[in-house]
Amino acid sequence: MEIIEPGGPEVVRFAERDEPAPGPGQVTIRVEYAGLNFVDVLARRGVPGYFTGWPFVPGMEVGGTIHALGEGVDTFAAGDRVVAFTVDGTGLADVAVARAGLTVPVPAGLDLATATTIPLTWATAFGLVRVSHAGAGDTVLVTAASGGVGSAIGQLLARQGAARVIGGVRSPAQAATLAAAYTPVTQGEGFVARALQTAGVPGFDVVLESVGGSAFGLMLLLAAHNVGWPLPRGGAGAISQALLLYLQSLGGEIRLGALRRREALQGVGDAVQDGFELMRHRADT
Repeated sequence: MEIIEPGGPEVVRFAERDEPAPGPGQVTIRVEYAGLNFVDVLARRGVPGYFTGWPFVPGMEVGGTIHALGEGVDTFAAGDRVVAFTVDGTGLADVAVARAGLTVPVPAGLDLATATTIPLTWATAFGLVRVSHAGAGDTVLVTAASGGVGSAIGQLLARQGAARVIGGVRSPAQAATLAAAYTPVTQGEGFVARALQTAGVPGFDVVLESVGGSAFGLMLLLAAHNVGWPLPRGGAGAISQALLLYLQSLGGEIRLGALRRREALQGVGDAVQDGFELMRHRADT
């Protein structure tokens, strides 16, 4: 499947291409399962950073078997069951190209379909929960709780012992699909007030914010609610800047709900292995 140019669904088509060859430090994978994520929609829309050129083959997480090895790769053999974070796309194809460092063998006993959910979706959730230091007894707000990453975050926070996990949703229908750990709160006008009312005093220990835009300043306000800081006049940008300065002056720390690309890539292997451990634990219990 390839995207020929930025646009709507009409720019997506099936096409025949020559089989790709792995470059140095790469592998090719005979794809059996591939994840379809919102990042693929962003690529189709032409958002910078989500595509490498046109036409573009989307798909950033795959599961399958090693097909060929590039120069310098000696950690796999043809036929090995693996999953990979295909950071440059190519996943929605018969054969995908992946960096060897972002490719992980699938443990025996774990089915490949389940394992394929880990490289992007679950690794993102692991990274966010880890960097936020959310733990036992915390009250946590996840602004976008539906979807693959939101569902994974809810399950991880429950496993970490969070006291309460509140999830932002767009509609009651979406609320019905949330992971069991969540208490849903509808987004839109009045979201902040509803979220605080649901959380109770003293507010949130951790906010995982992925909506962006004007919501960012309001999420900082929610995270700082327990210090009693008043709402300043001005828009969300003023709230964001003022709160950052104020919390820094108190010696506080804000970890944003987005990892820098390089940091995320460095940690993805560990996160995938953590995902496998969790899947094994769930199978045992």
